[in-house]
Amino acid sequence: MENGEWISRVKTVKKAGVIKLLTLLNYRYSLRDLQTMLGIPYQTLWKYVTLVNMPEEKTSAKIVDRIEELNLLEKFVRETVEEARNDPYDIVRKPGFLKLFTMMVKNVLYDVKVGVIVPMSEYALMLATALSLELRCDVCPALANHPLKRWKGFFTTCFTDNEKHVSVAVPKHCLKNKNRALLVDVVLQDMDKIEAFLGLLRSARVEVSGVAAVLSGKNVEEFVKGMGFKFITLLSG
Repeated sequence: MENGEWISRVKTVKKAGVIKLLTLLNYRYSLRDLQTMLGIPYQTLWKYVTLVNMPEEKTSAKIVDRIEELNLLEKFVRETVEEARNDPYDIVRKPGFLKLFTMMVKNVLYDVKVGVIVPMSEYALMLATALSLELRCDVCPALANHPLKRWKGFFTTCFTDNEKHVSVAVPKHCLKNKNRALLVDVVLQDMDKIEAFLGLLRSARVEVSGVAAVLSGKNVEEFVKGMGFKFITLLSG
C-alpha cells in the first residue's frame, strides 16, 4: 500500500477527524512540541484532545495545513516503519501504533463494509481488537489451542508457518451471517498461511474484504492483490 493512499484521505477531515489526528500525533509528540509545530497553545490543544472543546472550521483548516506542510503524518509513518522493521511483534503493544495502523486500514477500506475481523495469530488479536472498535465489527479469532467445548462446530485449517506445522480452528457461530471479513496478522510472509485462511473463509461462505499486516512478503502481497482484494501493509519485501 502506498502511504499517500490513506494520508490523502485524512487530509480532508473536519473537526472530529482533526481531533483524531491530534490524538494520534500526541502519542509521538508532546502537546508542547505540537504547540511549536502547529502554532496553537498547548492548553488549547489539550482541550481538543480531551474533548473539552472542538476546533472551529478555521482552526481545523490551520491544523491540517500545518500537519501537511510539516509532513508530520509521513514522518510518523517513516518512524513507525523503522520500529516495525526492528521488531514488528513488539510494536503492536503500543497504543500509538495501534491508532496509526487502524487509521491506515480504515481509510483504505473507506468504501468497503467489514462484518468480521479474523486475526491469524495470537499477536494479531491486538490489531484486530483495535480495528474492530473503529470499524464497528466483530472479532473471530483462530484458535491454535483446544477450543471451548461449549462452542458447537468449527471451521479448521492447517498450514506451515516459519517451517512449523500449525492447526487452527475458528468457531462457526463467529462467522455465521458475516458477509465480509478482514484478515489481519503481524507478520505475513508464508503463502501457505494466507491460502489456508482464504480456504477457511470460502468454506464458511464469507467473502474477503482485504488483508492487513504490519510486515508482509512480496509474494503474499502480489498474490492477495492478484485475487482482487485490498492489501494494507507497512513493510513489504
